[in-house]
Amino acid sequence: MTDVKTGIKSIVLAHGYSTASSMANVANRLLNKNVFQAYDMPLDITLEKIKAQLIRFIGEYRADSGLILLVDMGSLNQLGNMLIDHLNGPLLLFDHVNTPMLLEVGQYILNNKSITEIKEKIDTNLSLKKQLLLPKKKKKKAIVTCCYTGIGSATQIQEILLKCLGDTVSELAIISYDYKKLAENKNYEAPFQLYDVIMIVGTEDPKINQIPYIGLDHLINGEAVGEFVQQLKKEVMIEAEDLQKELIFRFSISKIVENLTILDPDKC
Repeated sequence: MTDVKTGIKSIVLAHGYSTASSMANVANRLLNKNVFQAYDMPLDITLEKIKAQLIRFIGEYRADSGLILLVDMGSLNQLGNMLIDHLNGPLLLFDHVNTPMLLEVGQYILNNKSITEIKEKIDTNLSLKKQLLLPKKKKKKAIVTCCYTGIGSATQIQEILLKCLGDTVSELAIISYDYKKLAENKNYEAPFQLYDVIMIVGTEDPKINQIPYIGLDHLINGEAVGEFVQQLKKEVMIEAEDLQKELIFRFSISKIVENLTILDPDKC
């Protein structure tokens, strides 16, 4: 099985010696991806200890696109309110977790559905609860990546930018998103509701008013490297010269050929 490197993170929390681990393991094996992390909770555990463990997870794994917590029982309100100030992205909670629910949520994550889409698509009956919480603090700034050919290529662009930006990324989210949704619904889509989007990088311009667009082809040939750096410099503290060198290296032809699928054949 391979890990899900980017996007929404998800944790199963259940009371008992290995209840959460067993459910997460079954779901991951059936999905053939390590989608779910597990946290087995002793019956006498306090909310404070749960909070400390989850904050440690949030610090270790990037969850800018969102975090989903699937719990067996307990107060969603209490748990959500304890965590929301520690998140840069949205928090979605489900209770009465079971394996079929994990498989449904996991499939939506693998299909690159947004956290708001997952909330709407999971049909919980009256005995189950779901809750979506958004960060209370100021929206985090974000770059959105997209590709006309699909979300997989947008994710590859995202990963290259993450390597370029390094430590700067702690104050900046880089979100891969579906081009067709952006082109059709513009700033009504999830990234614009959850983040302060400062730029779009991709293979096709979704044409969203007041949001600068930089084409991948212009980063590869070097024409837009300076523009990218200057645009970013307006929003976050960066070492402009170092970033420019890193962009030129990471988006050079010799590096891009390692990820040929991100190139639109019609534009090569």
